Amino acid sequence: MDCKEAMLSVIRRQTEGLMYHDEMVDYYTFLNLGVLKEVHKKQTKEELSNLRKTKCDFITTFCVLPVYTATDPKAIPADWKAKTTADVDEPSLKLLIKSSLNDYLNWEDQTCEIYKHAAATLKDNMHFPLYRKVCDLIEEVENEKQKVKNLMTEAITCGYHPAYFK
Repeated sequence: MDCKEAMLSVIRRQTEGLMYHDEMVDYYTFLNLGVLKEVHKKQTKEELSNLRKTKCDFITTFCVLPVYTATDPKAIPADWKAKTTADVDEPSLKLLIKSSLNDYLNWEDQTCEIYKHAAATLKDNMHFPLYRKVCDLIEEVENEKQKVKNLMTEAITCGYHPAYFK
């Protein structure tokens, strides 16, 4: 992987992250879990801001447009796409809260690994300005992971009760 490919991997993941968090906003709106919806609304805005900055850095550095494809993260379980809010009972909601928080942490773990791989490539190729920017992104993801872990602790403490997240 060269520096350009490393940066495209970051841009790709940021684009997928934007889609992931936006889907989660829809999901938590559907589930009437306003607290979790707000978490993802904030992350959607941050992802968009970071994506814009990374793309600008890419264009400025490599003097080309970033050409890449992103995959739909499919954050919402497929079986829930055919349901209505009337189909959501409390036991299901508790399981959904638990599984979605676990999925969120896994998403951020994978994101961190992608960014670390890109950072290593940039460092190995002595492209230190972009390396520092990707390291900043890694730090942001690590902070986000800690916030998710805190949410998970709160969820466990309240027994994943939906009222806590309304």
